Amino acid sequence: MNLTSGTSRTSSTPRPRPLLAVYGIADDNDLSARGSAVLAGIYAEAALQQANVALILSDASDNRATSSETRLSRFHVDGVIQLVAGQLSVSASAAVDVPRVVITSAPNLPGITTVEADYRAAALAVAHELRDCGHRRIGYVGPLIDGKLTGDRRDAIGDALHVDGYYQAVSEPFDAVDGRRAALELLSRPDRPTALLCFDGRLALGVYQAADELGLVIPDDLSVIAFDDDDTSLADYLRPAMTTVRVPHTELGREAVRLVIAALERPGSPSLTVELTCPLERRGSVGECEV
Repeated sequence: MNLTSGTSRTSSTPRPRPLLAVYGIADDNDLSARGSAVLAGIYAEAALQQANVALILSDASDNRATSSETRLSRFHVDGVIQLVAGQLSVSASAAVDVPRVVITSAPNLPGITTVEADYRAAALAVAHELRDCGHRRIGYVGPLIDGKLTGDRRDAIGDALHVDGYYQAVSEPFDAVDGRRAALELLSRPDRPTALLCFDGRLALGVYQAADELGLVIPDDLSVIAFDDDDTSLADYLRPAMTTVRVPHTELGREAVRLVIAALERPGSPSLTVELTCPLERRGSVGECEV
């Protein structure tokens, strides 16, 4: 639910254009399709809200939080938006006493306004989709932490799908080659899964390759769903077109700007958490299970 949609300024006196600092990106390696989409949302909404944006890159050779804190303290900013991956420290933005919003996949940040994708609801939607089609042996291809599904998307997947025994870990960074290797291991088992959920589209591409090598037809013999709809053309290009969970990266950026502007207009407002829906984009890679 979007708690700030429709936020508007009621004052008739034009306010100065606020300067919003955005940080949490170390270098070009952090500017994945997802990161770029978040930034695109930030810049688009800032323009709509008549705000300026300063992108502060941290030094990858230093502690990221300390490096960002040093750079942030040099700017006279009106608000801060921080991009957080996993459990990355959020202490840097405390260096300046201005409204701040964290775009996060790390829940439970007391006293901090956050905007995040509702991975738990998305994973439950996937579970219902697959179970309604008769699937009970559901596997997962993606990164693990200490051999477990923990943290944001991983935790949600583990809780919703109960994929114990059907994990197949890949090491980060990963690509389609890793997805193929993991899928070959899972799908070669005598009790192989009848459906696979992939952490992202790159791994799903490898799953498609593995299924083809093993003579498994999607979706007749194997159903596949992937998180992230970063590149819709990839999901549509695959045959059959792949069902995905669309993470609203652009809207995450836009909502973060709205939240900062709302805090500037209402000083002293309590912190809150906004979760954005991740819709299931049904295409052609999920079928009925007859096993």
